[in-house]
Order: sequence, then structure tokens, then C-alpha cells
Amino acid sequence: MSSETLPAFIQRKLEIDHIISPFSLYNPPIKNFMINPLGLVKKHDTNPLEYWVITQHLASHSASVNDGIDKYEFRISFDTLKYAVK
Repeated sequence: MSSETLPAFIQRKLEIDHIISPFSLYNPPIKNFMINPLGLVKKHDTNPLEYWVITQHLASHSASVNDGIDKYEFRISFDTLKYAVK
């Protein structure tokens, strides 16, 4: 059930120390504190219905988590399919 998916996901992440919580947005733990929205996407062909938990690192009202990454220092380029076939 979707109403149980997100709390269960958060609890698992807390238990294995992948995240820490809770934080107050009115008294953040650090100066440049950012949060990201979580969402659910239905998995195809599952019975009972299951969901993927997704995070959106580009979403923000002011600055996103990804905005802190230097686009020149950490740029990515991909080879073409033609090069990969060779």
C-alpha cells in the first residue's frame, strides 16, 4: 500500500544510517541546509502493487543540491554509439 511505502523506506534508511533525522527547517543543523522532495512511482507488473521511492535532486524553490556541483570541474561526456561499436 502506498501509504506505508514512504514511511517504511525512511525507517529502513534511518536504521542503516543512510540518512539522519529529524531536522527543523526553522533551525537547520548547518547554514546551507537543503532538502529534496521524495515521491513514489508504481512498479510495473507487481502483485500486490509495489512502488519505487524516488528523490528529486534538481527540484528546489531556490537552489538545488546539484547546484553545488561545479559544472566544469565535474563535467561528463559520453562516447557515441559509433565509438562504442568499434
